[in-house]
Amino acid sequence: MIITAVAVGTRGDINPLVELGEEMIRRGHQFKILTSEAFRQLAESKEVQFFKLDTDADHVMKYLVTDYRTSLDFARGMFRLKKENPAFMEQTLAAIKGSDLVMYGTCAAFARHAAEYLGIPCARVFYSPMDSTRQYSLYIDDYDSEKVLKCYSMLPTGMNLMTMIALNKWRKSIGLPRWKPNSTYTELNGRKVLTFYPTSP
Repeated sequence: MIITAVAVGTRGDINPLVELGEEMIRRGHQFKILTSEAFRQLAESKEVQFFKLDTDADHVMKYLVTDYRTSLDFARGMFRLKKENPAFMEQTLAAIKGSDLVMYGTCAAFARHAAEYLGIPCARVFYSPMDSTRQYSLYIDDYDSEKVLKCYSMLPTGMNLMTMIALNKWRKSIGLPRWKPNSTYTELNGRKVLTFYPTSP
């Protein structure tokens, strides 16, 4: 089986995927990762095939971690990264071509669209909840409550709005239908997308 992981983030986002890759390789599979140049040595030290995403890891840290205060800050950071690497979709297509499965992290949802175009199944790998739950949230100090559930109410809308702005031009250019306000990341080609949470709250 050929698996390609696509990751934008800090070492905390990349390292678990590289460790997974090492184990999958040990079991006889091929595992690749598309990520920033800063993580090449980490990947190659575990014999994970590295593909370069022209995204500056220091800028990822600044835009999405250091400067992050609100959801709007996060959106601005993602659009800044997109502007700095206008070829990110072409790089993604080249990396995942021929794969049997594409895995992507929190800030790499664009990989889902490349996988859709190539007809490759996807799995999501998140380190904090991204789908509605009442159990836990990064955004409030509460647990197992309606308050937690409510903080997720705008997340699908926000993700879809960002996608429509960032990717609909690309989707149209390759013949995919436009992403809509009611589109969902939890399904692909009529099938549920598996979501893995390798950590617990």
